[in-house]
Amino acid sequence: MAGLAFDRGGRNPTPAEGALVAPLPGARTFEGSRYFAFGEGEVERLLYEGLVLQQAGSTDEARRRFAEAARLAPDFYLAHMFLAGVETDGPIALQGLRRAEELSPRSCNVAFQIGAHLQSRGDLSGAVAAFDRCRQIAPNLGAAQCRLGELAEAAGQIEDACALYEDAALRNSSFALPVARLAMIALGNQQLAKAVSLLEQSLQHDAELWLTNLLIGRGYVELKHFRQARLHLMRALDTAPERGPVLAQLAKAEIGLGNVDAARSALAELKGL
Repeated sequence: MAGLAFDRGGRNPTPAEGALVAPLPGARTFEGSRYFAFGEGEVERLLYEGLVLQQAGSTDEARRRFAEAARLAPDFYLAHMFLAGVETDGPIALQGLRRAEELSPRSCNVAFQIGAHLQSRGDLSGAVAAFDRCRQIAPNLGAAQCRLGELAEAAGQIEDACALYEDAALRNSSFALPVARLAMIALGNQQLAKAVSLLEQSLQHDAELWLTNLLIGRGYVELKHFRQARLHLMRALDTAPERGPVLAQLAKAEIGLGNVDAARSALAELKGL
């Protein structure tokens, strides 16, 4: 987190701001600017350590770091948002997220986290409202549209879901998930060529996405384009955390190409999983 720039002009910081932006001795300044770069403050240190501990699975220790950061900087929304992320009590977690939203109402991340929390708790109308707020704050993010699409799809509103997925993909062309969802709907409707076209487009941003390669391979198998299927399925196999679904499709592609020994080898590995 070090190296961020903060405004040093014109007014005295509040205690919370002082905890966040007080520079270390020798902080770098910028000519003609009211901003300075600063090193690691106490609140930053606590938040960073908490994130590292959270990633390592040490939730209790992470919670202690985030709680201390929130105590030192009660008006800093990130401390409350991070603390809510490791809170096991649902109402308390939501309370923390609401406090973060109150402190930073234009944070798309807070709005999204509230939506995700409410969705996980079964409050779908509340989740929709939160994701709508996130979408309004940051329409080009695409993540909120994708979640709204998932909710619409689960409710059987397929046309609405497709419109939301398409909006997400148009807003953020590097976001693979909405394109994958559109492709899955197309596959379910036996629109194989459309599904493959969508997924090929998605791979332009990351050719190594194993799940996308698997879905394309499956589409090509159904279209009986076995050479293209094998190409994508071999790419998927290189990085797939679950080899079984890839091997099953790969065996079909190898049979379609007349590679009987390769098909037997894939099926043997599949049987041994």
